[in-house]
Amino acid sequence: MRLAFLVLTALFLGAPAGADEALKGSLEVVDQGHSDVVLTRATPQVDRRSREYQRTGPPQWITGPVYTNDMMIMRVAKRIVMPFISKTIKSEIPSYTESPMTIKKTVLAHWKGKKPPTPCRVTCAPFGPEGNFRFFHADPSGPRGYLERLGRDSDGFMTYRYWFEEPVKLSRK
Repeated sequence: MRLAFLVLTALFLGAPAGADEALKGSLEVVDQGHSDVVLTRATPQVDRRSREYQRTGPPQWITGPVYTNDMMIMRVAKRIVMPFISKTIKSEIPSYTESPMTIKKTVLAHWKGKKPPTPCRVTCAPFGPEGNFRFFHADPSGPRGYLERLGRDSDGFMTYRYWFEEPVKLSRK
């Protein structure tokens, strides 16, 4: 019923006056000549994810003996699985509270201390400059260290570099 009303209204009212005339006009390009852009301030940024970037040591906010390599990079994402849909969502580690995290087997293989059973769950807490974290296992001899925020990768996912602390030898006494 509503459709019939709309069709009849359009037929009786018709198009606005001048709608059937062709549009006339042209585009004009105005070139003001070369304008001199003056750079007043620039902030250099290094892509710390690239293989060309040579790290000279751990960040200054990390104290004590730590180690890392090119395989110890984490890409943060949440995976949502539903009956007919599986989706990966870009995410970040919450920087306002402690949160649980799982270390993948490929990264855990670089831990020099006692290897916990997999999946290796650790607690991640904000530490140092904004966006960086400290993580630790419930077992004192388990993996612990730092997560350095590297920024977003080419796909837009937040990336972090693992820095493992050297394991501490615990006495049995």
